[in-house]
Amino acid sequence: MLADFFRRSLDLGSRIHIPLNDELALILEFLTIETSSFGTRLKVEQDIKTECQKVMVPPLLLQPLVENAVRHGIANLVEGGTIRIHLRGNAATGLLFKLRIPSTPTCPAAKEADLVSRMSVRASTLFTATKQE
Repeated sequence: MLADFFRRSLDLGSRIHIPLNDELALILEFLTIETSSFGTRLKVEQDIKTECQKVMVPPLLLQPLVENAVRHGIANLVEGGTIRIHLRGNAATGLLFKLRIPSTPTCPAAKEADLVSRMSVRASTLFTATKQE
């Protein structure tokens, strides 16, 4: 499982652009590995619109953010928590990515902290939809 994750990371990292769906698959693979360590302390909720999955993005755009949410968010909570991944948009409108984690000891006042509140990128600058062949 871990070796597959590293192979996929290296493969995706060698490309200029990848379908967002490939990035999401890598993220889910990472979270599966982390769940084997954290057990029931790590929960994941996804709210990802289908039209986002064909948008071309630079590789490893989102995976490091999710990894940081686990390492610096969930890992600091004795009871663990839920990572919420929210993704909207398409090639024409750009992407909106939200990653939410529970409050941590470094942010105790908030009920839920936005690790990344917004990442909106206009498709006209870099991202394009993949064509069905």
